[in-house]
Parts: sequence; structure tokens; C-alpha cells
Amino acid sequence: MSQKKFLKEKPGSNRFFSFLPVIISFCLIFAQPNLNGAEKVHNLSLTAEPRLANSYPDRVSKKYFQKIADDMVSLWASPLHWHGQDWLNLSLSLVAGSSFFPADNSIHLWTKDLQETSPGLIKAGRLFSAAGSPLLLFGFISGGYLAGEITSSAGTRQSFLLAAESLLLTEVYVQFFKTGFGRARPFAGEGAFSFHPLSFKDSWNSLPSGHAAAAWAVASSVSSTTESSLLRTSAFLLASAISLSRIILDKHFASDVVFGSLLGYFIGQKISSLNKTKAPEQEKRFHFYPQLGPGFIALSINFSLN
Repeated sequence: MSQKKFLKEKPGSNRFFSFLPVIISFCLIFAQPNLNGAEKVHNLSLTAEPRLANSYPDRVSKKYFQKIADDMVSLWASPLHWHGQDWLNLSLSLVAGSSFFPADNSIHLWTKDLQETSPGLIKAGRLFSAAGSPLLLFGFISGGYLAGEITSSAGTRQSFLLAAESLLLTEVYVQFFKTGFGRARPFAGEGAFSFHPLSFKDSWNSLPSGHAAAAWAVASSVSSTTESSLLRTSAFLLASAISLSRIILDKHFASDVVFGSLLGYFIGQKISSLNKTKAPEQEKRFHFYPQLGPGFIALSINFSLN
């Protein structure tokens, strides 16, 4: 009996872990958008410099909530100012998410098998799913903000306030789309193409995945306010694990998770871009780059005036 169970567990586990090299490569590439090809994989910048405008609030105040309101208006109105690249990004995102529709039911049946054959994987899925809860993410952000208070770091407080804003505005979009589409969840047993528009019923609020959107909004925000590749890669890896957990636990179809991830990522990027500033003139900056390659390990130190 135990041998039979082992044989059943192995395929499901192998299929899951086959995702890991893809996820790791994806995260390393996104962690260093200013590098190309092999440099993105081999260079891990360990610098950490604030990128937010000095005008961005560094404390919870009336100014901060006014900033959220202003950014929300800018976010809703941004399609009116989109250019060719913006519409191309939207088109590619829609294609990426929609391409999973034909496979949604098959992936759903696979995850049902995992419930019986891979209990360890299900436990891991529950752990990451809990980590992606918007309430827990707000708790993490609050802890980071408190750390900024203790260390008297305005930049740290700004970074976590920006993450909180990105998460909050993402949740507004998520609830809007969930209610508007009214897509049935996988466990409802209605199939991948069952929709009940303008529904508030939880079993009909599958599209997009709120956990995936929240995780990628925070990861995107964190990545925009630091140049630490270690921190950025960790944030993207965690967001990827949270996203996969929602599929493994059969809470969402794969397309729900893809759309949610893209939604959170782009909202985080947009909110960050609204509040970024260029480095001051003649600012001295040091960069430390560990470099890894076939047969060598090196450390380069770059000094620049921006």
C-alpha cells in the first residue's frame, strides 16, 4: 500500500518542482531589468538606494491618504494617456492570461489528484497561501513601517507606505473585477466557463486571484524601491510561490492566477512610477557586484557620479 502511494505521489511532485527552474530564471531576470542576457543571471547587485521622490509622505497622515486618492484617480485615468507600448503590454497580458483558458479544466483535475497523492505539497500550498493573505501582507508592511520608525529611517517608511498603497489600490481593482466577472471557482463544479456577472457570492468570485494580485503588487513595489537583487528576487520568488499555491489548493483556475499576478505587478509598477524621482545631480554612488561564472568568482566595485 505504501509503495503504491509512493508511486502515485512522485509524478505530481515532479510536475510541481519542474516549475522551479522557470520561476527562478524569471525572478533573476526581473530582478535586474537594467542588465542584459548573462549579466542578469550572473550579476547580483547588493546595493540598496531609495528611489522615491522626497515629496512622497514618510508617515501615515492626511497627506498620505490624499496621495492615495490622487494616485487612484491617476491610475483610473491612465488608459487615456496610453501609447503604443502600453496597449501592447495590455494585449500581451490578455493573451497570456487567456491562453490558459483551454487548459483550466485539465489543470483543475490535476490539482484534485494532488489532494490525495501529495499531502506534503498541499501543506506547503496552505502555508504559502496563508502568507499571501492581504491581511497578513498588511501586517508585514506594518512591521516594516515600524522598523523605519525605530531606526528613524524616512526612506524605509516611504518604501513600506508605497507598498501599502499599491496593495490597497490593487484590492480595489480585484474586488471590482471579481464582482463584475462573477466567475465560478474550480471547487464550485461548474467548469472553467461559468460566469455570474455582478455576483458577491464567494464561490463565484474566482477571477482574478486576490492572493496572487496582492503578492505581486507588494513584490513589484518592493522591487521598485531597492536595487538589492537579493531582496527583489526573494520578493518575486515568494509571489510566485503564493500564486502557485492558489492553483494547487484548487481555489482558482490557472488563468485567474495569471491575470491576478499581472494585475498586481502592473499596478505596483504604475504606483511606483507615479512617485519615483531621478537621482540628484552629482550624487556619488557605489555599487558592489558579485560575479559568478564558469570557473571564477569575482567582486567588482563601481563608482559613479549621477
